[in-house]
Amino acid sequence: MTRRNLIDKIFYIAIVILLIVFCVILFTILFWGFMTSFKGDEDFLFNKIGLPKKWIFNNYLLAWDNMIARSYDGTKIIYIENMFLNTILYAGGGAFFATLVPCMMAYLTVQFPNKFSSFITSFVIVALILPIVGNLPSEIQMAQTLHLYDNIFGVWLMKANFLGIYFLVFQTMFRAMPKTLIEAAKIDGAGNFTIFTRIALPLIKTTFAVIFLIKFIEFWNDYQTPLIYLPNHPTISQGLYYFNLSTDNTVATVPVKTAGAMFVLFPILIVFIAFRKQLMGNLTMGSIKG
Repeated sequence: MTRRNLIDKIFYIAIVILLIVFCVILFTILFWGFMTSFKGDEDFLFNKIGLPKKWIFNNYLLAWDNMIARSYDGTKIIYIENMFLNTILYAGGGAFFATLVPCMMAYLTVQFPNKFSSFITSFVIVALILPIVGNLPSEIQMAQTLHLYDNIFGVWLMKANFLGIYFLVFQTMFRAMPKTLIEAAKIDGAGNFTIFTRIALPLIKTTFAVIFLIKFIEFWNDYQTPLIYLPNHPTISQGLYYFNLSTDNTVATVPVKTAGAMFVLFPILIVFIAFRKQLMGNLTMGSIKG
């Protein structure tokens, strides 16, 4: 075994060990939180690590009934059902447009290789490198001027940009697409829109779905954007924040607050389990081997 191969093997083993340690810590925390959410207050006080002596399912009912938020002006109470709806609308719509727009732009830059397309690609790379600092006040003012502020549909439009790494991912996938398919479609009289929707998108549907799921999970856990741009449409993450600030003796316990945190975790966990093959599998295109 050469020295280089030995170094590569040691590096590989070190990475595997770090990943195993990370996974063990992560699952330990999740398991502890799940067990804690079923404990009574006294049981948690004297048994912080072990299994519940008595499973208290009422913790989830208390968390569901008491996880509320108020509108920005304080005149409206938003219950957990509405917060879940706001979160689904924000995360689902935002993830769709945040995936569709870079996909379309990447397709256009690949299918129409000219100076403007090269400029777009260079602009995205520069935007990824340079930090954007101090633009929040101007963004809020622009959103208010365009009537996008405190509007879920407006936030969808704000998420519809292509300045991100996924633009480059889509661009790579489209460049790997067989040109003979595009040429054959053009010979048959298909237009650019038809080629994009009926040929290009089906070939990269796995990539599109994976990026959509990643963005959905990202927006589901997003606390800052809804707090700033949707003050009267609080999401479940904001509800959890206000719930943890509660001083009511019936819910101001670690087991009940942990049960509230589980409400935020369970939907994402279900999404991950349902689409684990897409998230963890290889990104392949239908008619491309290798």
